[in-house]
Amino acid sequence: MTEPSPASLLGPRPPAPWLGEWWPRLRPWVLTTLAMLLAGAVALALQGLLREVRYADVMAAMHATPPSDIAFALLATAASYLALAGYDASALVYAGARVGRSTVLLTSFVAYALANTIGLGPLTGGAVRMRLYAAAGLAPPQIARVIAFNAAAFTLGITAFGALGLLWGADDVASLLHTRPGGLRAGAAVLLLALAVFLGLCLRQRTLSVGPRWTLRLPSAGLALRQLVISALELGASAAALWFLLPDDRIALPTFMAFYAIAITAGILSHVPGGVGVFEAVMLLASGAHVPTEAMLGALLLYRGLYYVLPLVLATALLASYELRSGVAAPVGRLAVRLSPRLMAALTLVAGLWLLVSGVTPVTEDARQILAALDLPLPLIEASHFLGSVAGLGLLLVARGLLHRLDAAWWAALVLAVVAAVLALPKGIALHEAALLSTLALLLLISRRQFDRRSSLFAQRLEPGWLLALGGVIAACAWVLFFAYQEVAYSNRLWWQFELDAHAPRSLRALMGVALIGLAFGLWQLLRPPAGGAAPATAEE
Repeated sequence: MTEPSPASLLGPRPPAPWLGEWWPRLRPWVLTTLAMLLAGAVALALQGLLREVRYADVMAAMHATPPSDIAFALLATAASYLALAGYDASALVYAGARVGRSTVLLTSFVAYALANTIGLGPLTGGAVRMRLYAAAGLAPPQIARVIAFNAAAFTLGITAFGALGLLWGADDVASLLHTRPGGLRAGAAVLLLALAVFLGLCLRQRTLSVGPRWTLRLPSAGLALRQLVISALELGASAAALWFLLPDDRIALPTFMAFYAIAITAGILSHVPGGVGVFEAVMLLASGAHVPTEAMLGALLLYRGLYYVLPLVLATALLASYELRSGVAAPVGRLAVRLSPRLMAALTLVAGLWLLVSGVTPVTEDARQILAALDLPLPLIEASHFLGSVAGLGLLLVARGLLHRLDAAWWAALVLAVVAAVLALPKGIALHEAALLSTLALLLLISRRQFDRRSSLFAQRLEPGWLLALGGVIAACAWVLFFAYQEVAYSNRLWWQFELDAHAPRSLRALMGVALIGLAFGLWQLLRPPAGGAAPATAEE
């Protein structure tokens, strides 16, 4: 689960007077550039941590995970998302609202599946709650209290969770931070004491003044204790989902939970979508003395698929299923259908990233043997690999159009998903990739009526954040490529090697094609004439 602190709900502060009128235009570039710098710092940290790790060892560790451990991880994931519904149930009690149990479960699952993947909980999960709870009859102030309660409850829960884990695993964390265990235990005790004081305030008074203008109505002590128990269950289950994927001689669960709490907090503070990279870097650094790096990285990759991608697919399918029900009469059902473009856009982003990463990594040995046995023409394999990567870039570009329900984006996403699913087989017998793309295509077909805005894809203008994020994705793929082929000596001859076993040259050509197309698209977006804007209304108008 990834929820921000309650402070993020206050919204952006107005710009200082000295910034002038240019700040609103410059602000997206500045914030996105800072995010890119943070991503670069994370990449450098990962580079140092993975210097002695080989891509083949990571894939071997991931494929060696027993099916029973994957099954336990899936059960823990289900328990975590079920406990997340307890956040909404407690928040509704705090807001004095009544909503049907099925609506709570639906809203919580969709909101957290989307927020966990995209990040920015109040904007993504909050938008889901605003629409579905409003359809269920809640007033906007009640929904705002629900959103704020969820953020505050997560902050308190992760604090208690981390403090208890720190008390248990202070020795291991101290060696990581190069400090003394006693100081960490003292800090954890202070945090737990602060939580006890908060519970005391909940028991004795119902409002807390925050400055001269703000007052906070505290929940009852019973509700606060109930929420702490729910937080402990949810965070414990989400940590266990990753812990089950580790080797048999895995780290002790309480110590692992302390590391997990630190990594989750770091991922939230970074504001990177899903904490990607930041969470992994902290977990690799924290568990380096207990778990082999390649085993931890393989477990993290599986965890991302089970805890993030799979719930997103299920949530998208759940909302799309409302389209199959003839004449959805319930207001919540109608609003659920209208939310499907948001999840379609998120799933399209995930599919595009999957294709790009697949394009810069080698196929498995089993897939290579199958391709050799089938005796497929080499030009078909080369073309499938190259076009599959280009299709991944295309899915990233059309995801924004899906978010705005453009019919042209729907057609483009459907064609790209079908083509990439077909190419996944000659490219490298990528069955999981083909399954994800086929699922995306099927869900797009079911949700066709939601993409009813007639517009050209070429008419939309991408914001600076999208363009810089696109550049960041291509840079990240380059890093993955060099990590996967770090034992291959680069030379000019690599570009012109066309062989079944020439995985590195094939990946280099695919990445170069993606980079050139992305650069051309970005330059076209920046240099084309601006679209005409609406003139401000006059006083008479």
